[in-house]
Amino acid sequence: MDRSVADYAAEADVSERRVRKLAESGKIDAFKVGRAWIIREPVSKHAQRRKSGGRPLTEESAWELALMLDGYVAESHRPSRARARINQLKHDQSLRDELGAWLVDRAEARHFRAPPGDLGDMREDNRLLATGVSHPDSGLLQAQEHEAYVVRQEFQDVVDDYMLMPSTPDKSNVILRVISGPVAPRAVPRLLIAADLMDRGTAREHAAAREILEKALI
Repeated sequence: MDRSVADYAAEADVSERRVRKLAESGKIDAFKVGRAWIIREPVSKHAQRRKSGGRPLTEESAWELALMLDGYVAESHRPSRARARINQLKHDQSLRDELGAWLVDRAEARHFRAPPGDLGDMREDNRLLATGVSHPDSGLLQAQEHEAYVVRQEFQDVVDDYMLMPSTPDKSNVILRVISGPVAPRAVPRLLIAADLMDRGTAREHAAAREILEKALI
């Protein structure tokens, strides 16, 4: 049965914002009518996902976990919780398989179209941290698109500078993953690169994500 975002959120006991994020990233079966999302995925399937992956982490917790996995010192008062989650990732294959759903709140994904000639300049822009298929570790560098993290304070400037046009996920050639900041890290942690690759949904990108995860979890 098709549902509106509001109906699905109420039945699944999640926020409407999270439902939209899941729809935009392709993590739930949904389509757009005008500007509104219609959700096709049964709530029972979403519940099973939450059971296997646990409650989605907040943006702060997701970044803390990912940075700790790459050897950075946690800044929060609960580093032991992040260490426990790292141990859980190492021993729970089902959790690794559902990484994108567990870390769905790591950033706000925004999709755009840009002139192909501007993509090279975007790759050199130090406001944008390459991730997913655009990160060298993926082995999937794509000349026809660019995927990157940007802090919210600089997001609109980037959109204006490159005259980016909002787009749907299936037609976009730029994905900007907006984070709260205020300052971006020097590089995207491997855990988040893997999650971004898993959002793409193809076997090739999932294989690249698994390889990155295996190296990160050693």
